Amino acid sequence: MIRSILSIAAISLAASPLALAQESDHRWFADYDKALAVAQEEGKDLLVDFTGSDWCGWCIRLHDEVFQHDAWYKQASESYVLVALDFPNGEEAKAKVPNPARNAELRDKYGIRGYPTILLMNVEGEVFGRTGYQAGGAEAYVEHMTQLAVSGKKMLAAAKEIEGEYAEAKDKVAVVRKAIGLLAEAEDGAPGVDVIAGVARKAYELDPKNEAGLKKEAVASLLASGVAEAKEFELAVAMDPKNADGLHEKAVAAQGSMVADKDAATAFVSQLLAFKKLGKVHDQETIGGLAFSAGMWCMNEQLLNQPENGKVLLKWADALGQIPDEMKKQLNEQLGDIL
Repeated sequence: MIRSILSIAAISLAASPLALAQESDHRWFADYDKALAVAQEEGKDLLVDFTGSDWCGWCIRLHDEVFQHDAWYKQASESYVLVALDFPNGEEAKAKVPNPARNAELRDKYGIRGYPTILLMNVEGEVFGRTGYQAGGAEAYVEHMTQLAVSGKKMLAAAKEIEGEYAEAKDKVAVVRKAIGLLAEAEDGAPGVDVIAGVARKAYELDPKNEAGLKKEAVASLLASGVAEAKEFELAVAMDPKNADGLHEKAVAAQGSMVADKDAATAFVSQLLAFKKLGKVHDQETIGGLAFSAGMWCMNEQLLNQPENGKVLLKWADALGQIPDEMKKQLNEQLGDIL
């Protein structure tokens, strides 16, 4: 067993980008700042791989299936200086990381929450692409990166352009509506989306009483694009207290997607139960799905252990048509005919 574990560790380390670079003519940097200097000198962008070389299975697969192949490296290295910022567990691998503190600083700066995370960025540090493991091999990954870079750079350019337009525009309402439209088109986490969101929020100053409908449009777009903040949640409830227009439930759905720990789950259950009392739902699939998830959290003794609330939420999810008959049968068998 010990020999088996040691063998896996050795394979993992050999599959890391820096190990590959040592075994071939592939050039990878372990130091971000050195790579940045080279990128500036060569007029290239940066590809930064946040990885766990000796423990992360998906990182190892990405290296084996993509990074070690000349077909990928030849294409990637024409446009990018390659950087592997490693967060290993083993002491041998840790000893090869030149600046762990700088790696951690960059991880926090760019909001890295999982491995592998691949960032495509320019020398100003602006990210125009974010991805991770993708199945399909080296050539498919090249195509994926190409599409990511094209769309990402387009969004970054649009963000800078609209920020400048707003500063110069006489008709600022038109520019805000343009920003709202861009948010509607943007994917979650798209490059430049925070800048565009900032322009969309100018609606609060231009139409404070929502007389032109601009404020409500902005709130809806911010909720839908995944960049809403506490202010948007409050505004959505205040502007649509009875959920007549579905804006209130968009705020509920957005907050539900952000639950990441027990405290947040507890707060969300209370919010969802309060929303249920309004008696109006537009998007039954989304709200029903959230009710089902929250209900299961409540029925779990190790998680929330709120069985009565769990029954209420699961019955609501069923009423909204989000529990298939087979699953309903299983739940009744496990939980005692609650549906």
